[in-house]
Amino acid sequence: MDLLKPGDAAKFLKVSALSLRKWTRQGELPFQITPGGHRRYVKSDLYAFAKIKGLPVSDPLSSDHPSTLPVKAMQSLSLLIVDSNRSRATSFKYMLESHDTSWQVDVVHDGFEAGIQVHEHKPDVLVTALALPGLSGASLIKNIKAIATLKHIHLIGMCDHNNEQQKDDFLSAGAEAIVPLPCSQQTLIALLESRLKPVSAKP
Repeated sequence: MDLLKPGDAAKFLKVSALSLRKWTRQGELPFQITPGGHRRYVKSDLYAFAKIKGLPVSDPLSSDHPSTLPVKAMQSLSLLIVDSNRSRATSFKYMLESHDTSWQVDVVHDGFEAGIQVHEHKPDVLVTALALPGLSGASLIKNIKAIATLKHIHLIGMCDHNNEQQKDDFLSAGAEAIVPLPCSQQTLIALLESRLKPVSAKP
């Protein structure tokens, strides 16, 4: 895995260290922590973030920077990302679509709207934040779990990796997994692939 120190990550994005810290604190830019407690950034995550922000960087997934993502295992997967944080939701969408162009990834920012989308389109996977306008992510998951025709949907919550209460809320509602925030592209894809082999057939 190609990891960059904060200073190198800022140079890669052609931004100041202050901007890098701000995006990291806001949960927009995923990072990893080394065993020694140091923050590191994955190049593929930086590239995905740069595309969203319109920052001019070179492609780390070119021949000079081979992808370290898992081999594609699922075809024509449909996912719904539910998050009031629009920047983060867009980042997740780009991460998923850049991994496999056959995946259909939709984004909504409201709990009630998410419920409508789930009933109309019946996605294979729903990934939701907890705090949402209209209906909380935990309530959304609980409602979906109660409907027989939606039992094929894999329900995943996302919250700060240190927030045990939010994790408990999601798991109590019926979520089968938790995406820790901030989340790298590798972590997100690995979690999906571990849960979705094979993807359950829709009714």
